[in-house]
This record gives sequence, structure tokens and C-alpha cells, in this order.
Amino acid sequence: MNIHDFTEGQPVDYLTYNDLYYRWEWVHGHVRSIEDHAFLPLVFIDTTMYDYRPSSEAVEPHKVRPATTECGAQASCQGISAGEYRRLDH
Repeated sequence: MNIHDFTEGQPVDYLTYNDLYYRWEWVHGHVRSIEDHAFLPLVFIDTTMYDYRPSSEAVEPHKVRPATTECGAQASCQGISAGEYRRLDH
């Protein structure tokens, strides 16, 4: 699934680094938690290397450094620390 093909209100399942499944929802070009796990600092990265933040962050997608994991045809989700999350703004 390509992240650009998501439709409004579409549930987005992802697997975290600790193998726990969570569910987010695609809303107005962002993802938002539909379970009580919004504290997790997540960045959704697709083949265009854009990141998609939770709607609570209220930011537009922008270019980020290449991920350490290979980006394939499917959107991938990379769990990162709060410090690394803030560095994406620079």
C-alpha cells in the first residue's frame, strides 16, 4: 500500500519496533491514533521519503534524511526516540 493512496478515514495498521500492533487513521493528510497509544513518536515514511506525523503535531509532510531501513513499495513506519523526532524539524 502506498501512503499516497490512503483514503480519508482509512484505518492504518502498523507494527512497532517491539512487535506490538497499533492502529491509526488517515485524516486530512495525517495519521491520528484511534487507540490510546498517541504517546508513541512515530514517523511514516514512504518511497518519496516524506514523513507523516500525527494530526496532533499539526505539521505538513516534508523531506527527511534517508531512513536506515529500506523503503519499499509499502509505506513503512519507523519508531524513534523523542530526541530523534525533534531533530526531524531541522
